[in-house]
Order: sequence, then C-alpha cells, then structure tokens
Amino acid sequence: MNYWLLLIPLISAFVGWGINTVLIQTLFYPLTPKKILGITFQGLIPKNQQVIAIQIAKFVSTHIPFQQIEENLTHPDIIEKIMPFIEEEIDNFLRNKLPVQMPMISMFIGDKTIAQLKEVFVTELRTLFPKLISNYIKTIQSNSILESIISQKIVSIPLDTIEASIRVGLKKEFQ
Repeated sequence: MNYWLLLIPLISAFVGWGINTVLIQTLFYPLTPKKILGITFQGLIPKNQQVIAIQIAKFVSTHIPFQQIEENLTHPDIIEKIMPFIEEEIDNFLRNKLPVQMPMISMFIGDKTIAQLKEVFVTELRTLFPKLISNYIKTIQSNSILESIISQKIVSIPLDTIEASIRVGLKKEFQ
C-alpha cells in the first residue's frame, strides 16, 4: 500500500484551513488603510462597509412584507386591544386637560356630555386607526426610511463585532 496517499487528506485539510485564515484576514485586515511601497491596503469589509450597509439595507427593505405587517396592525382584534388605553386618554383629556386649555367650554361639559363625547371619539378612532396605520406604513415604505435606518445601524456596528459574529457563525466551517 502506498502511504503517500494518506497524506492527501491531511495536506488538503491544511490547505483549506490556510485559505480560510487568509480569506478572513483579507476580509477584515487591516482595519485602516496602510501604505506599503506606495500601494494602499485595507480589508475588503472596512473599505466597503458603507456600500455593503446600503446593499444589505436595500435587500432587507425590499423583502419586508409591508402588506402583511399592515394587515396585522390594522386587524380589528389589535385595534380593540388598544382601545381601553385610548378611552382612558380621552377621558383624561376631557376631564383634566380640556379645563386647563379651554376653561369656558369645560364649564358647560358634565359627566354625561363627557361620556357622549368619549363614545363619539372612540367610534371615530376605530375607523381612523386602520387608515392612519396603513398610511404610515405606506409612507415608511415609499420614503425608504427603513432602508436609511438599517444602513446607519450597520455602519455603526464596530468591525471587530462583525468579525466576531462571522467567526462564531462559521466556526464549524473554519474547523
């Protein structure tokens, strides 16, 4: 038997490990541009972090199911769950804030009128909230607000944190 054949898997594993190590070094290091013999070197990710962040943000924002989010947020059950809070806030406004803001009007409003006004406002808000939420989501979607937020967050992540995440996530492959 030829024992040299046993070395092939060992050499292949060593070469693979070496390539992975060089790849990670090339992706991340050096973090800041270094000039050697007039040639500037910098890791691919630090050099292109802004471009990468924009591309990831575009990808994520185009794959977010805005339609499904809108349907879930405007579902009548969800609206009903927030209505007790809204009723409490309207009651607080009519009983406490309105007398301060408009003392003359508050003199003519009693408990019965407050209850009627509260009911009218709550009924109106039940129909207004789905429209408001729908409009808000469409504005977010059309103005690329989400894309901008994601891009800014990715750029603000320290490169050593990104590298550590990649090393942890690909630990098995590196071994």
